[in-house]
Amino acid sequence: MTGRPLLHDKEEIGKRLIVWAEKETSLNLNAFCAENRICPSDIFLFSQKCESFSKAVKFAKACIAVRREHNLNTGKLHNSAYGMNAPVYDLFLKEEKREQARFEAEVKNNNAQPTVNLSDLLDLAKKGIVSE
Repeated sequence: MTGRPLLHDKEEIGKRLIVWAEKETSLNLNAFCAENRICPSDIFLFSQKCESFSKAVKFAKACIAVRREHNLNTGKLHNSAYGMNAPVYDLFLKEEKREQARFEAEVKNNNAQPTVNLSDLLDLAKKGIVSE
């Protein structure tokens, strides 16, 4: 196809996305993009530029997350397929993983640094409070 690129009305696409996300057959955002002739990278751009579109995407991801977890629990989705993309769709899982990573980084940073200042330790040794 040649000619001018498609122009997209973000508000209208956001409304279509919500309707699409509520369907039981809607399992991933790439399908929505393909059905609506939208480049997947445009979804991210639209989300940055339009608050209502961003909320539509978050709603769609929540619907997909629920459906994916249900399919996992009923044996319709393999555990590895679920785990590979779960943080993409499940905001709660994504935030939990971020929090866990922050915690692990903090623990690692704390373990890399001395927990006791050496000059304080020497002062305590001089006072007889600590010994070898």
